[in-house]
Amino acid sequence: MSVNEAPTSLASAIYWAKLTAPDGAPSDIFGISVAASGDTAVVGAWSDDTLAGLNAGSAYVFVRFGTDWIEQAHLTAPHGASEDRFGAAVAVSGDTAVVGAYQHDTPAGLDAGSAYVFVRSGAVWTYQASLNASDGAAFDNFGGSVAVSDGTALVGAPLDDPGVGFDAGSAYVFGRSGTSWIEQAKLTAPDANSYDYFGDSVAVDEDTAVVVVVGQAIHELGIAPAFCAGERAAQVVGS
Repeated sequence: MSVNEAPTSLASAIYWAKLTAPDGAPSDIFGISVAASGDTAVVGAWSDDTLAGLNAGSAYVFVRFGTDWIEQAHLTAPHGASEDRFGAAVAVSGDTAVVGAYQHDTPAGLDAGSAYVFVRSGAVWTYQASLNASDGAAFDNFGGSVAVSDGTALVGAPLDDPGVGFDAGSAYVFGRSGTSWIEQAKLTAPDANSYDYFGDSVAVDEDTAVVVVVGQAIHELGIAPAFCAGERAAQVVGS
């Protein structure tokens, strides 16, 4: 296979391109989060200093043309602020992107968190909606993880206290109706405990959602989750 031929599977994948922020600066942490859909990639830079303030964060959209990846858009929160960490989590499905800002201060409180939906028309990306938990509270970190599939978005709030324990965590399902996004469900673990951090990572595909429960032991011991399979579990919710 030549370098100009697209790989037919992950098993035969080869290095294709290196993505960098055209306006990148030291400590932007470009690449803290990544997502791809077809010929579109989204990369988060949660410590990017924008007009909104220090560490407000941003996300970059790249599209593939032949063998090249070109920046198509630089996304920022429409009402961001310093230390929002916009770009901490990113997701993309077709012409829809969702970006989390888990430290955004909302009317619900400090670091309650938000997620933002952007849509593409042609080659132009525009802001469509802000997603927030209907029962959000300070330090929930809503937006710490995001996922999107067609008209469904899933947003994790790993520090939410859902009534079954401190920092047990939760995840919220939103559905698109026209240009509006409506909260459809709040997901919690059926066996939830304090410090589970349910919602630390989320995924959604059509009618199935997967939400990771990091677990108390990992955070207390400071051990990487990859080496603690016994302490990390996934809850699957489907219709």
